[in-house]
Amino acid sequence: MTKDVDLVSKVFSEMDRWGGVPSVDNFTELMIVKFADFSPQDVKHAIDTAIRLQILVQKSSAFYNEPYATIHDKVSFYLRENLPGLSEDAYFLAKNRIMYMYIK
Repeated sequence: MTKDVDLVSKVFSEMDRWGGVPSVDNFTELMIVKFADFSPQDVKHAIDTAIRLQILVQKSSAFYNEPYATIHDKVSFYLRENLPGLSEDAYFLAKNRIMYMYIK
């Protein structure tokens, strides 16, 4: 599972270059080639999880009215509750995206 969780972080990071949730077919093919050390099934699972994480980030606009002092804890809880079992890196990346949009 650790291998898979790390792959989720890598795929989630790649999504930035694609502007969020990419066209799944093209993205899947490119990620399978890019992460050839992983099985295609592991890559597809990581893509599915990363897409769910990206959707959570996109739905986080309710936090934009939160005071800065409390948003960190609320965002962390939101991510962990809606998509449990990810690596700290995956949560960190998603939280940073939400915070970037919050500050912007």
